[in-house]
Amino acid sequence: MKRQKHFLVCAILFCTVILTACSGGIDYITEQTVLPENPKSVVIQWDEGGGMLPEGQDIYISKDSSFYSLWQNQRDQKMYFNTSEQELKSLYQVFVEHDFSNIRMIEEQEVYDRGGTSIRLIADGKYYDKNNSGMTFLHENDVDAYFEVETAIYDFAMKKLKTRK
Repeated sequence: MKRQKHFLVCAILFCTVILTACSGGIDYITEQTVLPENPKSVVIQWDEGGGMLPEGQDIYISKDSSFYSLWQNQRDQKMYFNTSEQELKSLYQVFVEHDFSNIRMIEEQEVYDRGGTSIRLIADGKYYDKNNSGMTFLHENDVDAYFEVETAIYDFAMKKLKTRK
């Protein structure tokens, strides 16, 4: 009987060690905050990278300067466009509506060569960063909110670029 208990304890310990090692360890990244209701200054940055592939896109939107940048094959192309204060406020409302500051992220320990996107909102000098690339994944309940914000940014920039052609 003593031998069986010893074996059971060893088996449980072994399984715990194996499961912990195989899971790669998961760290949850949470930050419960509220976005300012009517910020005086807003800057929006969106980046997409290809992981190990040397290519990506960037969007930068502010009242003073806005641009879309595409980089691939060792070439960088940057196109500027104007953003009105009202357009910036409308985009900011998408962040508020989708509770951007409270989108949760999960950090995995063993992820290699994963591209993806990241969004940075700067409101009145405070940074709100969300990342869906590399070792960082979105919490499954927050994927839709992140996608809505990301789509609003990207569609806005593409619409602005089409008017320039």
